[in-house]
Amino acid sequence: MTIYRMRTNGSDFQELIFDRFLYLNKVSGLAEKRRYLSFFTHNLSLQPLWDDSFSGSFKPFEGRTGGPIPDIRMWTAGAIVLSPKAYRVLAEAIAPYGELLPVNCEGEIYYLFNCLTMVAADELISQRSVSFGAVVSIEKLSFPPTDAMIFKTDYDNGYSLYCQSALKVLIDQHGLKGMELLEDLSRSFD
Repeated sequence: MTIYRMRTNGSDFQELIFDRFLYLNKVSGLAEKRRYLSFFTHNLSLQPLWDDSFSGSFKPFEGRTGGPIPDIRMWTAGAIVLSPKAYRVLAEAIAPYGELLPVNCEGEIYYLFNCLTMVAADELISQRSVSFGAVVSIEKLSFPPTDAMIFKTDYDNGYSLYCQSALKVLIDQHGLKGMELLEDLSRSFD
């Protein structure tokens, strides 16, 4: 079983600009807003706050003047954005592991995938550094066998997305661009 860490393919592709405060306006109280700002860490569903009016746009990565619009790209921690093509290819495979939320982007419907599936790391093999209660790096990460096609882990506070080989095969077979799938699960959060 090979597990991959999903990472945006550098700054070659444009990024989705979406105002998270649109859904934050639907929650009450400062404490709840703070939790929804870090929805990926708290593993919160966005579905109750969502409606079809949400829209976004693509813009070149900071400091760039252009670049293609990606098929699949990290939107924020624990969430990816799917083009209409990526949605057609991946929706059935990933839907059981989170929620697919429509976003109107320049006349087309893209989807945010908010992963809601958590898999615990194998604590006997995994190693991380924590400072003041926050994970600052993952030196080594391993998971017990899992059937989850795509998931996150509380070992890194739900920050990264991980996937099985079967998802990588779908992405590669259909030429979906914008995401790197890395066998090296270690990372720094600097």
